[in-house]
Amino acid sequence: MWITTAYIPGKLNVIAVSESRKTYQDIEWKLDPLVFNKISSFWGKPSIDLFASRLNFQFRPFVSWKPDPEAFAIDAFSIIWKEQNFYAFPPFAIINRVLQKAEQDQSHGIIIVQL
Repeated sequence: MWITTAYIPGKLNVIAVSESRKTYQDIEWKLDPLVFNKISSFWGKPSIDLFASRLNFQFRPFVSWKPDPEAFAIDAFSIIWKEQNFYAFPPFAIINRVLQKAEQDQSHGIIIVQL
């Protein structure tokens, strides 16, 4: 058995990467509350839920990605994270941006990454 690799630029590899380039803005994701509670009891209760909506927040206050009358703020990247012990379950497509923001603001918190 032989295994070989080859580099194909993303713009030419349309079929293989098409699913990773889709954005699903009408789908709500939420970590199981029991799992969230276990993580919080180990790492400490966060003070703000950064990527949520009124349908999937774990606790208040939460920050929504679109206008929401129940949200503390809109767009987690528009607020400073340094003063927060945050909880973030961001969409896969923005994980790098979330990590950069956490480092830029010298903040700390819990980031859930779904692969």
